[in-house]
Amino acid sequence: MLIRMMFDLIKNAMGLTFLAFTLLFSYLTLRYRKLSYSVLASLFIVLTGLTHILDFGVTYAVILFLLVFTIISNRKELKYLILPFAASTVILMLGFTYYSLMGGDPYKGIAFVEAMLKQLQHPLVMLSSVSAAIYSLAISTAGILLVLMRKNFREVDCRFILFISLVLMCLTYH
Repeated sequence: MLIRMMFDLIKNAMGLTFLAFTLLFSYLTLRYRKLSYSVLASLFIVLTGLTHILDFGVTYAVILFLLVFTIISNRKELKYLILPFAASTVILMLGFTYYSLMGGDPYKGIAFVEAMLKQLQHPLVMLSSVSAAIYSLAISTAGILLVLMRKNFREVDCRFILFISLVLMCLTYH
């Protein structure tokens, strides 16, 4: 049992590491407008999908947010996000076709979202992690306020702060 838990910890740690690199290279892609960063972001998206399904869900949500807001705000940057979005969509479709591809059942992600929605219906369950929720909401609110003030930030910085704040806010209700 202990050995299995050790391997789960390693898998989770690797998924978080790949998630962090995905976010970093997605940011660098839009900031410096280089396709090489887009390729690296795509590589880390695939690695995230192969190691941990919930980390991949966060990655997919961030890439989807970025893609939508890039379409709305600056279509010139769209070509830099097509490759990471395509890679994440392909790995997601393959994960639903071959369960073992994504390090487990991809329906865990759907069950995770359903559990979050059920918790929203039961406020007493949400109160069990009030301190974590307050901390996450404080950080995400600060990020949103920074974006609204837009002092000394580039547009791409504002977008990333906004998306990470929104994802953090959504994950608060886990």
